[in-house]
Amino acid sequence: MSDLSLRVITVDDPAGLKVSGAVDLTTRGEWRQALRVMTDIDGDIHLDVAELDFIDCGGVSELVHASRSLPAGRHVVVHGQSPLFQRVLRLFWPNVPTIKVVAA
Repeated sequence: MSDLSLRVITVDDPAGLKVSGAVDLTTRGEWRQALRVMTDIDGDIHLDVAELDFIDCGGVSELVHASRSLPAGRHVVVHGQSPLFQRVLRLFWPNVPTIKVVAA
């Protein structure tokens, strides 16, 4: 991993967030703050993590927690996830109804 920073930008089409860099202990606060933006988006939130180099278990936990706080019927739709992201999500949170993973 060459870049340990986290970059999150809001995108309009589809509405959501584009994430790059790394989510770990050093960037967890930034990640948590970025996930709070999801509540301001109407409908499902699309999370593009194709350029995310690393996410630790705590980062996925924050995503799960944020998704569970969404109003009923809304989801986080994850695009471009890495095999690591998929493994962590399936291992620790195998059935989170508020997160939909789109095949990469």
